[in-house]
Amino acid sequence: QLTNNGSDCCPVWSPDGRWVAFSRLSDQQRTIYQVPASGGEVRKLYTSSFVPEHGELDWSPDGKTIAFAAQGMQDSPAIFLLALENHSAHQITTPSPPDEDWGPAFSPDGSRIVFVRARNIMVMPAEGGEIQRLTQEPVRVLGSPAWAPDGQSIVFASPAPGGTSPNLWRLPASGGPPAPIREAGQMVWNPALSKRGFRLACELASSARSINQMDFYPAGQKARSLVSSVSGENAGQQLSPDGRKLVFQSDRAGALDIWVSDRNGQDPVQLTAMGTAGAPRWSPDGKDIVFDVGLGRDWREPRAIFLVGADGGTPRPLVQDSFSNNVPSWSHDGTWVYFASNRSGDWQVWKVQRSTGSPVQVTKQGGFAAVESSDGAYLYYAKHNHELPEIWRVRVAGGYETPVFPGIRPLDWAAWTVLDGGILFVESETTNAPTVSFYDFSAQGVKHLAVLDKPPFWVTATHDGKSMIFDQPGQEESHVMLLENFR
Repeated sequence: QLTNNGSDCCPVWSPDGRWVAFSRLSDQQRTIYQVPASGGEVRKLYTSSFVPEHGELDWSPDGKTIAFAAQGMQDSPAIFLLALENHSAHQITTPSPPDEDWGPAFSPDGSRIVFVRARNIMVMPAEGGEIQRLTQEPVRVLGSPAWAPDGQSIVFASPAPGGTSPNLWRLPASGGPPAPIREAGQMVWNPALSKRGFRLACELASSARSINQMDFYPAGQKARSLVSSVSGENAGQQLSPDGRKLVFQSDRAGALDIWVSDRNGQDPVQLTAMGTAGAPRWSPDGKDIVFDVGLGRDWREPRAIFLVGADGGTPRPLVQDSFSNNVPSWSHDGTWVYFASNRSGDWQVWKVQRSTGSPVQVTKQGGFAAVESSDGAYLYYAKHNHELPEIWRVRVAGGYETPVFPGIRPLDWAAWTVLDGGILFVESETTNAPTVSFYDFSAQGVKHLAVLDKPPFWVTATHDGKSMIFDQPGQEESHVMLLENFR
């Protein structure tokens, strides 16, 4: 044991193996220390502001510099370099709020630094200079990215589109689409690669994701479980229009497919056997369920929109082509199906008729996870311009695309839903805890309703708006896994 302070974290080795640097968190500050690897006196190096959840450090290969994230000049987390010769630090990135920079890592030759900005992986010269975006599409990065020993690629953890479980991906250091590291399996993150020997260590997580209900009236109600399992994923939930059934995605049979149960999660029945299905949504008449499905196991392979009868049957494709088509939803009258697609080069909202026809573009300025209002007047959707999504809207009849309210910043693109009187969403930006909030269209203000112990990914509600239906991670365990001969 090298230290005995309960707030020490994020250790990193010096290149010569003689020292360990680490972060110590206290009083909204982060102090960087170093200690001999064999034990001994702890030396203070530098004190900076604390960036929640991002105390990561990285030591340059020449041993002269430590990279870290701290609040920058524009009050947004930025990347800093600490010179060990004189213990001075200088800022090398300047993100525009609300973007945040974190997770810096030096390339093996020390010439470049990779880091995360909002939902993109970026790279820049270590001495500062032009920043290059490596990811072609926004990704949800979990943990810091890591360089391969040859400096030609970067390994990071992120869920596949439409999913919540982290997988490992390899990204070319020159940019391009990421490729899955299939031998690592699923529920893996926090990759670390050996300097030599072609070994990859990562964290293997084990958890069960359940579907719960929280009643808002009377206030102070505790959430109760609707769908649960010993392990695996249960998510993407929505009540049927008559409120008697629940549709959701689950891997309880070994692969991710669409299931239907009664209102309380009992008597589940598997509707699909496609292996990569998710994001199910009931038609307004309750007769059909639309969902997305992966046509491969790779980001570079397309996803399609399918339709299946609520009582079962053979799923039929609505949109199946060479593009990624995700997160479908219905128009209020059931004649159209909205979905997100990258067919125009970036993520936009499109729609297709329930019966047949070609996709029609709806948004021009970016959009994802669209929901039409119950009166058919507006289409609401998420935009991922920053670390947290914003909610925008456009008239169904056409018009300007505008943000709804700057205070609506859900945890993720699925952590919100539209009700008759406003938008229900789960946030943490202003409360530092997963908080259920409601934006009232009439009052044009946000009201906090409840605090959750763990963050959900998918948020829906009962049709009267008195209860929230949401998914949540259960008991979590993690182990360290080692992959040999990783090349």
